[in-house]
Amino acid sequence: MTVTDIKNYLAMAINLERDAYTQKKAMESIRNQTFRLGVYRNFKEPEEPDKTVNERGFEAYFWGRLLIPVCVISLVLALLFSSDFLLICGGGGLLICGGACIIGKLIYDDDYQKEMKEYNKKVEEYKKCLVDDAKRVDAERVKDAALESSYSVLRSANEKTKNCLQQLYSKNVLYPKYRNYACVCTLYEYFDSGRCTTLEGHEGAYNLLENEMRLNRIITQNDRILENLETMKQNQELLYESIQEGNRKADQIIRGCDHMSNQLNGIQMQGAELNARVAQLQTTSALNLYVNECSRRELEYINRANRIF
Repeated sequence: MTVTDIKNYLAMAINLERDAYTQKKAMESIRNQTFRLGVYRNFKEPEEPDKTVNERGFEAYFWGRLLIPVCVISLVLALLFSSDFLLICGGGGLLICGGACIIGKLIYDDDYQKEMKEYNKKVEEYKKCLVDDAKRVDAERVKDAALESSYSVLRSANEKTKNCLQQLYSKNVLYPKYRNYACVCTLYEYFDSGRCTTLEGHEGAYNLLENEMRLNRIITQNDRILENLETMKQNQELLYESIQEGNRKADQIIRGCDHMSNQLNGIQMQGAELNARVAQLQTTSALNLYVNECSRRELEYINRANRIF
């Protein structure tokens, strides 16, 4: 196998790995959006004020009414026994308790009415929030249908891309250990820069890759790659650029999906009618163009791999 053949093979693997990464990233972004769409918010219903809105007014009213019978009894006893003391106590107490009842009732009623007015205002606001939230949910469910359609298209494309990638890897050009995004990018750099002209052997690309992994110059674990993307730019420039291109493409796909869903704003459709409209928009969407391009590239790569390897 010539150096050109190996480079062509690695280039195809890199492009397929990037497509698979791009599709997965876009799918994750869409799923994060759909999880938040069409979900009713929780609004706390206002609590109606109880009858003891004002404690001082209520207590004055309560004790005034409670002691009035005592004052009346004192007056009756004063008349029966001609007691000036009981007469003064009963009469004075009756005036004080009556005044306490009247003033306490006024204070109580005034505060209660204020609280009820505020409560009724909060109830109206609460009802408006429920209505507005229901309208939002209806609108978001339309958008959710569009995003779910895009997610389904991406998932199908991702399965095809991964299947194509596995077919390419099954040609056994690469040892299984090196069949991943980071390794194919690094191996391609070795050949493209002239550092290696063969995969195997003492001066081969495998040996150089293993040495650099032992020295922690090369990162191959996916989670560590994304965590250290900026710091690995120097030693894994091709992988860095490829991932950044994948990120840009994923963002472009998401913007296209959002644009398509925004075209459904204000549409009062449900069920089959809504799905038909979404499918119609999907046929001319940027996502559909991207998926068709992926399918064309995958078919080309498989045919080329079958001819060469």
